[in-house]
Amino acid sequence: METILFKNEHLAIGNFGHLAVVIAVFSALFAAITYAVSTNIKYKDLLSLGRLFFVIQSIAVLAVFFTLFAIIQNHYYEYHYAYKHSSNDLPIYYMISCFWEGQEGSFLLWMFWHVVLGLILMKKAKTWEAPVLAVIALAQFVLGTMLLGIHIGEVKIGSSPFVLLREHSPEALLIPVLEKIGKGNYLEIYKDGNGLNPLLQNYWMVIHPPTLFLGFASTIVPFAFAFAGLWTKRMKDWTIPALPWALVSVMVLGTGIIMGGYWAYESLTFGGYWAWDPVENASLMPWLLMITALHLLLINKSTGKYPVLTIVLTIFSFFMVLYATFLTRSGVLGNASVHSFTDLGLSGQLLLFLFLFIVLTYALSFKQKKHAAIFFSIVFVALMLLIFWPFNSSIVPISIIGSIILFGSTIWFIANLFNRYDTGLENDKAYSRELWMLIGSMVLLLSGLHIITQTSIPVFNKLFNTSRAPRGEDYYNMWQMPFAVLIVFLTAVGQYFKYKNSDAKKFWEPVITALLIAVMMSVGALYLFQLWNIKYLLLLIGGIFSVVANTHYIRIVLKGKIKLAGASIAHAGFGLMMIGVLVSSANKKILSNNLSGQGFFAEQTEDGKVDQNAIASNRENILLAKGRPVRLADNTLEATYISSKDEAPNRYFEVAYKFFDDNGKLKDSFTLHPNSQNNPKMGLVNNPDTKHFLTRDIFTHITFESGLEKVEEQNFDHFKTDTVNIGGVFVTEDGTRQLTLSKINVIEAPKDLKKLHLQAEIIVNSLGDTFIARPEFISEDRIRIKESIINEAGIMVIMDRIIQDENNSQNMKFIVTTATRRPKIDYIILKAIEFPYINLLWGGTLIMIFGFILSIVQRFKESKRRTALE
Repeated sequence: METILFKNEHLAIGNFGHLAVVIAVFSALFAAITYAVSTNIKYKDLLSLGRLFFVIQSIAVLAVFFTLFAIIQNHYYEYHYAYKHSSNDLPIYYMISCFWEGQEGSFLLWMFWHVVLGLILMKKAKTWEAPVLAVIALAQFVLGTMLLGIHIGEVKIGSSPFVLLREHSPEALLIPVLEKIGKGNYLEIYKDGNGLNPLLQNYWMVIHPPTLFLGFASTIVPFAFAFAGLWTKRMKDWTIPALPWALVSVMVLGTGIIMGGYWAYESLTFGGYWAWDPVENASLMPWLLMITALHLLLINKSTGKYPVLTIVLTIFSFFMVLYATFLTRSGVLGNASVHSFTDLGLSGQLLLFLFLFIVLTYALSFKQKKHAAIFFSIVFVALMLLIFWPFNSSIVPISIIGSIILFGSTIWFIANLFNRYDTGLENDKAYSRELWMLIGSMVLLLSGLHIITQTSIPVFNKLFNTSRAPRGEDYYNMWQMPFAVLIVFLTAVGQYFKYKNSDAKKFWEPVITALLIAVMMSVGALYLFQLWNIKYLLLLIGGIFSVVANTHYIRIVLKGKIKLAGASIAHAGFGLMMIGVLVSSANKKILSNNLSGQGFFAEQTEDGKVDQNAIASNRENILLAKGRPVRLADNTLEATYISSKDEAPNRYFEVAYKFFDDNGKLKDSFTLHPNSQNNPKMGLVNNPDTKHFLTRDIFTHITFESGLEKVEEQNFDHFKTDTVNIGGVFVTEDGTRQLTLSKINVIEAPKDLKKLHLQAEIIVNSLGDTFIARPEFISEDRIRIKESIINEAGIMVIMDRIIQDENNSQNMKFIVTTATRRPKIDYIILKAIEFPYINLLWGGTLIMIFGFILSIVQRFKESKRRTALE
């Protein structure tokens, strides 16, 4: 076989990255083992060795992190990851987005945050360090294997970000030009990469993924404390250090989700901030479970109640992160989500990650280590065989066997926990805070379970060979609305209860006061927002009640002490957020309603089915020809397509808006600049533009533009010749354009009677629009003519000859020929939406996050004091 010398490759940096991955994987494994062993008092001296291994893996992870970024930034396209996700024209901040666009980069980002969290806990966890860091180190080991990219026989372990382009895609060396210049010079051809997905070229994508992944990564901390509690038999103590970290997870993950919603609102064209997409839901599921666990942790801290439910929900919040990772990265969602990752062949590893932690945790519920070891060995081996065994029984499908094992193990786990905690029936008073916090937690749990089951439809289809279609927005909204109503009312009254029991009179007095204020405010809000549907009415009153009641609680009960008001502020922010969601969604108004009956998109699919999306698009989009104002929105809005400008790779469109009152008086005007990119892989990729007002947003995006038309240049037809005087009027052969010879400009006078250069100005009226044609007549040694073509009018005008009256030299006639073809109009198809009072949503989220921050500070202080007393 011919040996090829590949030129200009930077192999050293990739080899260093590979080595750093291997070091990270094995040092994480050794850290997990030594930390685990050091939990035994006999081997506590191994704690320092566990720290050393964890620090080594932390350094290795950072080395991988910066090595991969250096490859991307320096445009080393010999590496597949850099070639696939970046390009030369990207600014530095979008190169950061390239880093986590691919699966390998996002796994590495997850590991980076584990490093940060682990180093903090190494300093702060005190007596919990060994078991907690053992859990995090084990997770680092499993995540690190996702980046190995090695093959053992036919088994692939991980996908390396440092694999070369020619190794990942051998066909890259088979293009014909390399036969001429030599395959060793392939980098002379691959001088630029594929580029970043245009939808990700947004500043929010620089900060949204790191925040979201910090939220995902942080869920391991409360899980690790719960795991450590089972492991070390400190069944009650673990909740104290876990509580502030649960708050951190809720706050950071919630912030990441909100950032994603704002990115979708700013960058995508579905017209909103949440579409119940499976990947969106995958981030929401663990967040809802963690909020539920957080409230149970608060109850348990104050009363000691519900220990089993508290530990189960804390543990399952982390499991849900692992399950969501499997959903979005295994390829199981297929076409159910517009932004899930493609399968890199890691499905088995992702399931291994999930099952390893599930079975390890379940095994700890046994009192005797021998029983735990037997359980782990049998169940884990059985699940691994089900994942990797190629045989699928026709009698009992493997998916059913696996489901039975998992479900049965979960029941056994919970039963063991009840035995370990030895809990009796809880006797909650009707006016106790823990009862109503429990009810609220169960509402949140039911909401989360509904989302989980519906999002998992593609998984059920895969497991049980069914073909159920995923649910749409209307279905989710219908079911989640009652949950939202219950939650906002509970956030309004919950803090007025006291733990154990409350005085009914002291409870009802402030609650009724707040409710009356909320009802009065709701009357005004009803007229302001025009929300008359009963389900909307309940959510509106509940949201206002939550804001008023929590504000009242801060003022009356907490005496205005903001430092202690984290929960109340977070609840008030949530209530305001729900009002914003309700009003901006229910009153969302399509401004670009198409009343002309003109259709832009085929309303039937190729197989003859009705395409409802196309029907909706035809109704909600309008055509704007360049320079022609169009009235919209009951004649109160005027939109004009002014111009377009190319700034590679995007084309920006200038669209001017004018708002008028009912009397036709101009109220406001502004200009938006939506842009589009004709991407060779994704087709037309649109980025909207939005005008932000205090009480509304005007959202605009391009659906189609004339530059995308694949129409061959037509020849002119319908030729017609007329003899015309100045001021004369004539029409084209098809009668659709009227022309007027306005004047003749003398460009060059005939001094020696040898040269005459004239230019005619002919006014063309076509379909209500006016254009000027300027054909030219030149007489030198021979006669030359310059036709005038107006593409927008679809007309060509030629001045053929000049006829001079023999009796009157001033009286001249002109022979003019016209021809027509289909007009070529510069136009855009545009959709415009008004979102009223959407700032209530964004303002509510900021207030909620502020409340979380206050609570986190307060709970860490409490945890520190409790630790100091131990």
